[in-house]
Amino acid sequence: MTNPAHVAALCVAASLSIPAAQAQAQDWTATATVGLGFGEVSDTDTSFTSYTIDASGRVRFDSGFSMGLDLGYTGLESDDISGSASITSFAVAPRYRFANRPYTVGGYVEYASLDDTGLSGSLDATSYGLTGGYVGTNWRTEVFWGLTDTDPEIGPDTDIQDYGISLGVLSSDRLSFAGNLIRTSVEDSGVTVNADLFEIASTYQFGNGFGLFGSVSHMTISSAGDSVDMNTIGIGGSYYLGNTIELPLTVSLELAQSEVNYGGYSGDMSTVRLGLTLPIGGSGGKLPLNSTAGAVQNGRHSAITSSVLSTF
Repeated sequence: MTNPAHVAALCVAASLSIPAAQAQAQDWTATATVGLGFGEVSDTDTSFTSYTIDASGRVRFDSGFSMGLDLGYTGLESDDISGSASITSFAVAPRYRFANRPYTVGGYVEYASLDDTGLSGSLDATSYGLTGGYVGTNWRTEVFWGLTDTDPEIGPDTDIQDYGISLGVLSSDRLSFAGNLIRTSVEDSGVTVNADLFEIASTYQFGNGFGLFGSVSHMTISSAGDSVDMNTIGIGGSYYLGNTIELPLTVSLELAQSEVNYGGYSGDMSTVRLGLTLPIGGSGGKLPLNSTAGAVQNGRHSAITSSVLSTF
């Protein structure tokens, strides 16, 4: 059983693992997005409204150490369902790049909590693990392996493993790509359930303040010949207001759709997402963090957690 206070302690410990003598920051970047979304579930009269706050940043040190930090909150409300729901998440990822070498090693601790006042209460998931990567001139890749704990526990003998690979490519100053391939494997009493997630995102800046972004993801949850498929696609546009006013703000609009297929059943959910993005320091990005592309670019290391954050 995972205690959120214990998770926070792990994050603080990871931050303090950088020696004080090396604490002179070389540079740092951060971005925050405030979002508003409207969603509708097909074949039902159910609609909902979402409110989001997301922040992402990274600090790089002269010693080769870096620290990534992501925070997020999503509030969900519907007039058609009693109660409300919220998703809270944070992640910390310390890394070390060897001197004059393109290799990195590191770790991560991630926490996500789903609270539902109208249905089942809350479910917490804590993921933690190790990473190893390679950094090229205009691209980087990273492999990882880790474990996930849940509260409440799925079962007394349940083991959850996460492993996969991520890739990021900066083709030019305007065009970028990001992708993740993740498997989360749940084993309990001889039964194995695998959740396989593939997601890819791309962004393009036109150079006149306008930008385009989009993503596609596919997840399959399978066990003993049974499977559930979930597809999410999103496309949106943005405009950087800093070209017209003296405020470095980016406004964005995205359309996203998620579809679930199980046996002969098929259902989908459509969302419209508005965002206001602000670089907090350094050269923070203009990609809205409440977008599906933002969820891919700042993806988690659990297939299930990543899919949920991208969907909402």
